[in-house]
Amino acid sequence: MNVKRASLADRAYEALEHRIVTLQLVPGTVVTEKELIQEVGVGRTPLREAVLRLAQEQLVTVLPRKGIYIAEINLTDQLAALEVRRELDRLMARRAARLARPQERVQFAELAQSMRNLGEEDLDLFMHLDRLFDRLVEKACHNRFAVQAAAPLHTLGRRFWYAYHHEGDLEASIQLHAHLMEQIAEGDAEAAEAAAVELVDAMAGFTQRVLQQTIEPR
Repeated sequence: MNVKRASLADRAYEALEHRIVTLQLVPGTVVTEKELIQEVGVGRTPLREAVLRLAQEQLVTVLPRKGIYIAEINLTDQLAALEVRRELDRLMARRAARLARPQERVQFAELAQSMRNLGEEDLDLFMHLDRLFDRLVEKACHNRFAVQAAAPLHTLGRRFWYAYHHEGDLEASIQLHAHLMEQIAEGDAEAAEAAAVELVDAMAGFTQRVLQQTIEPR
């Protein structure tokens, strides 16, 4: 794959992932390749490479001669994903706290400050900062196997939060994220690991509440 095509495929992936996370591509619907090409503004080859990556992450399913199916949000799957993510996130947070370069530590601290400045109405900016944080941890932890396993779980988590944020406590999530960012910035590996576990456990509790409300409607 040449550099230009790889760049276009990455651009298509980022654009489609954002649309999936923010529910612009509605869960449970089918879209055509032509529609996505027009929407994202890339050619067929980079789009197909992006779709293949999304399919590997179980965010879409390619239906031959029909289109591309946008995966539904499954609450049971979300809990299973968080069980795995808990172990990956604690590993990545611990490694990032130990191995981050000085400039990366500055970036973690800046992200934490930006996060703490958010208000409860700043959902889209929260989602953006959360994504930047995930990318920075992926870079700073220096373990590509953990990154490859965790990245799709983070995307699933962001989409779940976007879909059900009205049921949650954005302010509490903001503080948990900022605390984790600060521990990594300070290089405290044990505190960063504990903060990562606390954040994922809070997400699991939130998912359980949503699941319970789905089973027993108010």
